[in-house]
Amino acid sequence: MLGKVKEWRSSGLSMNEFASKHGFSKTGFNYWVKKNRKLTESKPVSFVELSPAVKSGEIVEVLPEPQESAIHQGSIVITFPGGMSVKIYG
Repeated sequence: MLGKVKEWRSSGLSMNEFASKHGFSKTGFNYWVKKNRKLTESKPVSFVELSPAVKSGEIVEVLPEPQESAIHQGSIVITFPGGMSVKIYG
């Protein structure tokens, strides 16, 4: 559908005309036009490195958490100085 939105933009037709011509519902095609706009206008996704605010050489302890139930089996909690925790379920 995103390819059809690109085709519509270069067609010179109104959104409704293009939707009718290609057998799309007007509301459905409008959804894809808006979705395309969000995708093209959004900022690219990037990753941010997380690191504890510790002094160089300070050890951050990583211990498995005691198991409360089978659903949490294999989980681990990483607690950083300052109280921030990351819980990983496995």
